[in-house]
Amino acid sequence: MRFQVFNVVPKIPEPLSRLRELAFNLLWSWDENLRDVFLRIDRELFERVGQDPVQLLAQVPQERLEYLTVEDGFLTLYRNTLNHFQAGFDIFPRDLMARYFSDYAQEVGLGFDQFLALGHPAQGSDDSFNMAGLAIRTSAHVNAVSELHGKVSRSILSAYAPNVPEPEVPIGHVTNGAHTRSCVSREVGLLFDCYLGGDWWKGAGDPDTWQNIDSIPDEELWASHSRQRERLVSFTRRRLSEQVARRGGTPRDLEKARAVLSTRALAIGRGEDYDDYAYQDQVESDSL
Repeated sequence: MRFQVFNVVPKIPEPLSRLRELAFNLLWSWDENLRDVFLRIDRELFERVGQDPVQLLAQVPQERLEYLTVEDGFLTLYRNTLNHFQAGFDIFPRDLMARYFSDYAQEVGLGFDQFLALGHPAQGSDDSFNMAGLAIRTSAHVNAVSELHGKVSRSILSAYAPNVPEPEVPIGHVTNGAHTRSCVSREVGLLFDCYLGGDWWKGAGDPDTWQNIDSIPDEELWASHSRQRERLVSFTRRRLSEQVARRGGTPRDLEKARAVLSTRALAIGRGEDYDDYAYQDQVESDSL
């Protein structure tokens, strides 16, 4: 007799749609706010599955998830944690701040609660200390990088500037575009110089600049791409080999390091400062 086994997992309700993303991010293992989200879902089950949030979401009853979508306390915790998660701010719990900053607060003439309030939202039960909140309240000027970064930051940090309309939260921005020459490789830059004119980079935002883009022969474009890929693979192998050697790797480890990646395969990298709010939709829609 043969049996088929099916694993039926709960469907994450739309209001909690990013729970799975949070579960697969190892930030929960040291961030108490994020871990509290999973404890609030089902503390007993969370402990039973070895504090594994992925297993928690696979086993929690659907009815429990549906209930949490209308449970105000959980929704507040979830939204606050999500804001902290997507912003990447340094946020510390009260007990950790007390351990390391109680004496410092006295040195600067503040009670501990007064000091904690500098990095605490104006309203709400969140008792954590947000370094970005501290910056807003103690700095003469606060700026984001791009215009979009500034808009998102004002939205996330509006709780630290009470009674101020969100568009007027005092966070500016430095630039609203890429430094074109720095973001285009040497090989591609030379192609653009040849087929679009030497001043193409000055009008990168003008559609007319790109009218002749299709005049670049496929063969030249592919050759340029191949040279860049070869340079990337060579650099990666060299850097990884150096790291393995410094850490006392075996000859076998060094051999593997010198053979990573391939000059004939697509490689996709994600930078450390990749921001989901800024780029994820563009990548998924193939509009970059």
